[in-house]
Amino acid sequence: MARKYHQRVSILEEVDSINKLCLQHPNLHCHKLTGDRKGQWALNLKDQWRLIFSYDETTKTVTIEEVSNHYD
Repeated sequence: MARKYHQRVSILEEVDSINKLCLQHPNLHCHKLTGDRKGQWALNLKDQWRLIFSYDETTKTVTIEEVSNHYD
């Protein structure tokens, strides 16, 4: 799990747009969240685990919100 987390963070460090992230890395299943998590994004880590983050288009800043089990 830790290896996947570090891989995903490395990818996020290189991002200059969410659209590019989603297009260049379709295997991550990057997607917008809704409801209480509106404005946040998720991508797969391993099995049911996902990394939840927000992205500021203006400053090109990624903020990792949490790592969670999608079904817990």
